[in-house]
Amino acid sequence: MKGSGGSLAEAVYRYVYDALVRRELEPGDVLDRRRIGVRLGVSLSPVTQAFTRLEQEGFLEVVPRRGTRVRTIRSGDFRAALLFRNALECQAARVYCGASVRADLVRLSALAAAVDSTRSGAAINWEAELAFHRALVALTGCPEYVREYDRAMRLGLFVLVSTFSVRNPFPPDPSGRWHRDLVEGLQTSDPDVAEGLLRRHLEAGREAYLRGE
Repeated sequence: MKGSGGSLAEAVYRYVYDALVRRELEPGDVLDRRRIGVRLGVSLSPVTQAFTRLEQEGFLEVVPRRGTRVRTIRSGDFRAALLFRNALECQAARVYCGASVRADLVRLSALAAAVDSTRSGAAINWEAELAFHRALVALTGCPEYVREYDRAMRLGLFVLVSTFSVRNPFPPDPSGRWHRDLVEGLQTSDPDVAEGLLRRHLEAGREAYLRGE
């Protein structure tokens, strides 16, 4: 693998992150820096840089005398991830609702349809789900806000897939239009209505988690 130090570290970061969300690496697994470096054909320096970033973002943890391992999922992690996502997305809805949604209606409707077409309880297209919600947040026109949202969602997805086999927090969608109906509703120019719609969408089936049960 060739490239600058920064691009090599980014490649290592992406390699480890993808392994986490595909559950090829599980919470508690110890990572071997040298083995990863050899597998990717890079020196220890970019691996160390990537590990430092992954630790800072909450994916890895250093355990004395054991080394670096995938962070164990603690009680309340999923609830915290949901609350943080709700805060970011609901505030964004107050900013972009109305004209911005109507101007991008064709693209948003297509992204929503991509999620709805595969949503059947446990069989969720995570890539389509995240692309849809990120597109909504991007309508704020604030790159810094979108960047913070991306960081939160990376960690949130890791927490989700690490606990998903234990409890399914998502209800089935009999209508097959859950996300398309949301897009229609977000065309409102009333920030309070838009925030309420988005909040109900995000919290559907997750009430017990948000209460800490």
